[in-house]
Amino acid sequence: GIQLEEGDVATPFENRTLADELRLCQRYYEAATVWAVSYNSSGSQTQRCMYFFKTTKRANPSATVSVLSGLLHTLVVAGIDPNGLWIAFGSASGGIDGQFGVIITSEL
Repeated sequence: GIQLEEGDVATPFENRTLADELRLCQRYYEAATVWAVSYNSSGSQTQRCMYFFKTTKRANPSATVSVLSGLLHTLVVAGIDPNGLWIAFGSASGGIDGQFGVIITSEL
């Protein structure tokens, strides 16, 4: 039980659960691995998938994405807000699947 505070005045000790602390931390940072599956009937197309954050971020976050496996290509963040993000990726005729990694930050 340690509580760090800024300034000269101590406040009453707060007993938070581990789950509460994790939620508070995830308002600033989150990392995830996501599967994307796509099917299209002809030609190359841009597909999108939505990833909802585990916790609403404290402000509009930024995100980086990277392909981890599969045939995903031209992976980009197509939209983002404090609740989730849209990922756009290219897909060839037929179907593809793959895994991508995403890191979300909403620093001070």
